[in-house]
Amino acid sequence: MYSKCLVESNVIGKSCSGVVYRAEMPNQEIIAVKKLWPVTVTVAKTSGGRDSFSAEVKTLGSIRHKNIVRRFLGCCWNKNTRLLMYDYMSNGSLGSLLHDRSDECILGWEVRHRIILGAAQGLAYLHHDCVPPIMANNILIGPDFGPYI
Repeated sequence: MYSKCLVESNVIGKSCSGVVYRAEMPNQEIIAVKKLWPVTVTVAKTSGGRDSFSAEVKTLGSIRHKNIVRRFLGCCWNKNTRLLMYDYMSNGSLGSLLHDRSDECILGWEVRHRIILGAAQGLAYLHHDCVPPIMANNILIGPDFGPYI
């Protein structure tokens, strides 16, 4: 079933660990699905069998902060494919809101200030309160224009 959603026209982002798709569930709920890049046998052996999939699942299960993506919905995998499912952020990324729109940017200065503060708090949590520190490079914008790492 998931293969119908994991097509180029549904790509909403790419990261160092995989491609993120917008997917509609049978109940019409929209979620984000990250399809992780395949792990080579060499990488799996050199990392003691630990890869980005197990690391991300473990990390997502342990972090809690108001500016971190709130719902990790689940994961599934088989021999060839590893998927992580998250809440869908309807306003996309901060970068796309600021740079990819052809119309006038909809973010006023108050909203920008709130996004900056929330993103800074989320990043501080990931860098200073998590062991080991977690690096993040994408700020997502929720339906209320709240920032989520």
